[in-house]
Amino acid sequence: MFDLEKAISDWRHQMSRAGMTSPKILTELETHLREDIEVQMRDGLDAQQALVRSLVRLGHADALQLEFKKAGSVSTALDRSRSGFSLALIAAIVWLSGFTFEKIGFSSGEWFVASSAVIACLLIAGLWSRAVGFLPVIHNKRRRYAIEVGLFVSGFICSNLFCTFVLPFFERNLHDKILPAIWLWAVFPIALFMALAAGIEQAVIDRRSPNR
Repeated sequence: MFDLEKAISDWRHQMSRAGMTSPKILTELETHLREDIEVQMRDGLDAQQALVRSLVRLGHADALQLEFKKAGSVSTALDRSRSGFSLALIAAIVWLSGFTFEKIGFSSGEWFVASSAVIACLLIAGLWSRAVGFLPVIHNKRRRYAIEVGLFVSGFICSNLFCTFVLPFFERNLHDKILPAIWLWAVFPIALFMALAAGIEQAVIDRRSPNR
């Protein structure tokens, strides 16, 4: 009986022996292969026929490696530009936050609350990719997109819940005055869930799941 998972695993080994040694590129190719197999099987082909047709479409290792090398040089330049832009943006956020807190006249306690909110969001923005290795790899594109959209919406829902249930607590305890600094924490769940959504998408590219 034809075993699709074993056939895909054998294909990966063949690609490695043919010179495609980058695990990241192999994982990306496998993702495209699996998605194309799903399309073929929905059109009525069995697993073996779908695999053969998808492999023909995917192409030979030498040609694929050449294309990825070309794309890689462009990607490196883009990555450097993005890194520079990100550092500049972080510096601007830190400076503007401190300037704004000073102008508003925050107390030391308000400075702590506001600064911790800004730092938490910046840490998520800068370090979310480190968590990718702990996230599930979802090869099914529709399921993955549905989860990502759900996470995106959940961030805004949690932010609204924070504003509805947490802020009134501060309002009641500060004599009908909402602590301005606490508002910044409403951004945190949005940043967190957006990072999770981005991580799930990146996980498909970065590593192969042992169970589909």
